[in-house]
Amino acid sequence: MAMTETATATLISLSPLPLQAIDLERVTSLLPPLPVPGRLAACADPQSVGAEQFRRLAVTLQHIRAQRPLHTVLVSSAAPAEGKSISAANLAYTLARPGCERVLLLEGDLHRPALLARMGVKRERGLADWLEQRLPLAQCMARWSGLPLWLLPAGRRRRLPLELLQTWTPACILQLLAPHFDWIIVDSPPLLPMADAAHWACAVDGVILTIRADRTRLADLQLAVRQLERKKFLGVVLNECSAREHSYYRRYYPGDSKQGRED
Repeated sequence: MAMTETATATLISLSPLPLQAIDLERVTSLLPPLPVPGRLAACADPQSVGAEQFRRLAVTLQHIRAQRPLHTVLVSSAAPAEGKSISAANLAYTLARPGCERVLLLEGDLHRPALLARMGVKRERGLADWLEQRLPLAQCMARWSGLPLWLLPAGRRRRLPLELLQTWTPACILQLLAPHFDWIIVDSPPLLPMADAAHWACAVDGVILTIRADRTRLADLQLAVRQLERKKFLGVVLNECSAREHSYYRRYYPGDSKQGRED
């Protein structure tokens, strides 16, 4: 997405507080929630197949980043209810778990802002409040206690989210946030029904699509992939695939994780 110097300067001047002045260490810390293991498996069930697969995905992204720029990653899906939000949360947690890199989990879905609730976290303010009400960013974020993982939820629900993203484009939002984090994982609306998902897809370095076993239509997945820039498409995450279906894993993993039914 093209962005002129004038537009960038205007956005920065409207920012409620220069990000360079924010001490992320002072952002309110949240006690680690106790999520349902089948949802946030990377945290609640680290010995499960699902948690291991997210560790494998994190390693793959690290390898890709060694070959080309990969700083911001969008996690989306073709249609609703395919597990994109909880996959984004699992990935962000996994990237932050070693404790050596700063990770931001950004909820870009302003239509159905329920990501943190599904993680077991309560937080009212977020992205919309920062941009529209010009609240200090530190008041709109939270930090996962004990990890270099920051959370920026969508905030209060808006009737017309696309209007906000046309004023404050995803490219500009990420440009402001990027210098402060090693990874930014964005949870966006589904690609096919929501126009603002395309704005986020244009702004990030890479896109991962989630699909749900026995639910996602091949035609929908193919259509969603065609909407993406080829160089940005990183691959897919398969949800709702039980370890019981893969007897090979049972010798190594005591857990059995089905990734989230919701997004």
